[in-house]
Amino acid sequence: MILRRKKRIVKRHTFQTYRRQKALNYSKLKKWEEAPIKAEQEDQDSPTFAFGRGSHALGLEGPDKFTKGFEVLDVSSRNTKAYKEAVQETDKTILLRPEAEKIQGIRDAVKAHKKAKTLLMEGHRECSAYWSEQFGDDWLAMKIRMDGFQPKRKIFVDMKTTTSASQKHFPKDIAKYGYGKQMAFYQRGLKEITGEWFAPIIVAIEKEPPYLIGIYSLDADSLQHCSDWVQDKLTSYHSWLKQPKGERRMGYDPRIFEVRLPQWAFYE
Repeated sequence: MILRRKKRIVKRHTFQTYRRQKALNYSKLKKWEEAPIKAEQEDQDSPTFAFGRGSHALGLEGPDKFTKGFEVLDVSSRNTKAYKEAVQETDKTILLRPEAEKIQGIRDAVKAHKKAKTLLMEGHRECSAYWSEQFGDDWLAMKIRMDGFQPKRKIFVDMKTTTSASQKHFPKDIAKYGYGKQMAFYQRGLKEITGEWFAPIIVAIEKEPPYLIGIYSLDADSLQHCSDWVQDKLTSYHSWLKQPKGERRMGYDPRIFEVRLPQWAFYE
């Protein structure tokens, strides 16, 4: 988004207000890197996305905020007539009863975990931040939304739900889903706004009972690698925006890529 925004951290913006702000966030940058047309499409509230937002709303903002934005339906499937009718009749996000019970379990697990509770429930929760950076003669407006922000401790916190929060599995998720790059994008924004470096902390919570929790940070080499990726993609994104619309690549990279099968495929 080529425009200039005032640098600011906002502690009271709802998710809906944040979502309406015209600025580039990490999710859009990640989609653009894969195929630009994906970044142009509106985000859809998939079941996975709805579950994640519900976990954040109840776990970080409390029952009142959750009730304002979500409605729990006593059905077990989205293919039912009752679910389809409910979606048409409300602006709230619909969750199934089993999903809501898991979200409550996640909230209870955070409250019972001393370190996770301190990270996620102290300081400022669900903070939005906005800034712009200059690329050539243009300004790119950007935004982030932090689950937790603790200025005195110089940290920001991101909560992730996962199938496994173990040290064996979750670091692979950090690489697979680009969580490290997301943290580098957030860190960059906070540096632009405050002039200071903030350390990222990820609180990983399993989506099934007993809702085990793992807490992770990134080492200096990993953060530097991710920061370099962010810089490279922002530069490329700006160059893409400067192209005439009719000449912009919108799909996947058109080059021919030679593929080698993974090693295990040779033993099938």
